[in-house]
Amino acid sequence: MITVTLEAAKRLKKILDKNQSNNPEAGIRLAIRAGGCSGFVYIPLTVTAKPHPHDNVFESNGIRIFVDPKSLVIVKGTEIDHTGNLLDGFVFNNPNAKNNCGCGTSFEIK
Repeated sequence: MITVTLEAAKRLKKILDKNQSNNPEAGIRLAIRAGGCSGFVYIPLTVTAKPHPHDNVFESNGIRIFVDPKSLVIVKGTEIDHTGNLLDGFVFNNPNAKNNCGCGTSFEIK
């Protein structure tokens, strides 16, 4: 399960409305890749018109989140929050992360 806080949902809804306002299938892609200073890095959240065939689809506070199967193993249980910073401000509260880097996007898994 992937969840989105109310604050993050407000910001993500604005982003979705700007990019896919008339598309009920649209959502936000959450993905990771190997790299960064701690082993894994979150790929910036992006608007996606519809999920890929093998994506896991979650809905939280009215936001659809698409996660590929490989990323889900590492981000399962993550809560997406928003700090109020308009430039990005998204925070990933990942229960599978052992250590987070100061950059806020790189992490090591347990």
